[in-house]
Amino acid sequence: MVIKTNMAGWAVIRILVNTGSSTDILFASTFDNMKLDRNLLQPAGHPLYGFRGKQVKAIGKITLPVTFGDQSNSRIDHITFNVVDMLYNYNAIFSRGVTNIFSVVLHPSYLCMKLPSARGVIAVYNNQDLARIAEEIATPGQKNVHNLGKEKPKVKIPSPNKPEQQVRVKPADETKKVPLFEGNTSKQVIISAMLDGKTEAELIHFLRDNNNIFAWSVEDLRGVDRSIIEHILDVDKNHPPDQAKASQNV
Repeated sequence: MVIKTNMAGWAVIRILVNTGSSTDILFASTFDNMKLDRNLLQPAGHPLYGFRGKQVKAIGKITLPVTFGDQSNSRIDHITFNVVDMLYNYNAIFSRGVTNIFSVVLHPSYLCMKLPSARGVIAVYNNQDLARIAEEIATPGQKNVHNLGKEKPKVKIPSPNKPEQQVRVKPADETKKVPLFEGNTSKQVIISAMLDGKTEAELIHFLRDNNNIFAWSVEDLRGVDRSIIEHILDVDKNHPPDQAKASQNV
């Protein structure tokens, strides 16, 4: 979907909504056109990957207010964008960060996305004219490169001919076991062995104060309050379920 919306008081067009991307992107040309000072940028941290598999280092990141809706019904929230200095056929990319924060529900068949607000549901529609313009000005190297994110560690898959080679998950730091109840070694928690004395003491004190959240057996699982979440089977009671007949080999 290609939409337009309000960002930091500016009406920004040609925004790509891409749930396959894990990073919200604001391109530097758009950033400059919004008259924002680059001194406001914070260090970006990890480089980005996804532009044809190439590494792209953001020049910084910034948190901006994003608004959906109009004066009669609107919703605003703050989104952290990675600012990337490169030529591109979109002004920004809204990833899963935006859709999750705003609780967006996408309706691709209707070229529409909806999000809740205090005054009801806000509908945002795909702008087909902007989408066509963006695709027409795209270069071959800019197609199918919208899935952006941080570099993922590569895991070597063991060969089936060498079963002794196994990929095992290892903790980042050395760990140690600590009794959750003093004098009771049957119930222990695992914490980092690299903590300093003060931090470790505070962590152990916190865990022991909240020992009731741990489950040591099936009987300890108290479930989730039905006011938070509940799963039901929407079955008409007037239509009893039929048992499928067992198949016979002929």
